[in-house]
Amino acid sequence: MNLRASALLMLVCLVGSARADDQASSGEKLYRGALPLKGTIFGHDMALPTAVVACTNCHTGEAQNASADALGAPNLRGGWLAEYRSRRNGPLGHYEETSFCQALRTGIDPVYVTLPIQMPRFTISDQDCAALWAYLDAKT
Repeated sequence: MNLRASALLMLVCLVGSARADDQASSGEKLYRGALPLKGTIFGHDMALPTAVVACTNCHTGEAQNASADALGAPNLRGGWLAEYRSRRNGPLGHYEETSFCQALRTGIDPVYVTLPIQMPRFTISDQDCAALWAYLDAKT
C-alpha cells in the first residue's frame, strides 16, 4: 500500500471514529434528558413532558440487583441489552439496534414480551435511536 492510500485509510478511520463518538455523545444526551425525547404511556394519547421521559429517571444503574433497580427498570450498562437472557420469564433473547428501536416505539421486546406499561412508548427518529443504542452499547 502506498503512502497516499495509507493516509486516506487513516483519515477514513478517524472520521468514522469521530462519527461514532458524536453518535454516542448524542445518545448520552438523549439518555440523560439533555436532548428531548417524546413519549406516551401505553393506552394514553397525551405526550409526557420531556423531563419525565428521560431514561435516567428509571434506569439509574444504582440498584443492588444487576438486572433491575427498585422500579424494575434494568441497569442498561454496556452490553446488557445485547446479552442473551430471559426477560420477565419469557424465552431467551437479546437486543440488536433494530429490535431496540422497535421496542422503544412499540413496547414489545425481541421475543415478543411486552415491556411494562410504565415504560414510555417513544416517537423517536432512526438517527436518535441509533445514537441512543450506540451510547448504551458502549456504556460501562
